[in-house]
Amino acid sequence: MAVLNLEKIKDLRKEKKLSQEELAELLRFKSVYSYNRKELGHVKFSADELHALAIFFKVPSEYFFDQDVAKNATKDKEKEVI
Repeated sequence: MAVLNLEKIKDLRKEKKLSQEELAELLRFKSVYSYNRKELGHVKFSADELHALAIFFKVPSEYFFDQDVAKNATKDKEKEVI
């Protein structure tokens, strides 16, 4: 299962030396508060918003996601191979 990694978004924003307010304006969020709630994970980013972030930061949309593999899923795979 893919899990959104909000730290990657925050890190890219900081690398570009942008405040949350500046990024909110660039992405046409209604307020910095609405952007802040998304970056903190209180509200989910929409697919369109993630797509816009990917275009802005020049990364593939998949960049923002980590694969979350259940611990027992890898153990089951090992048992099948043995």
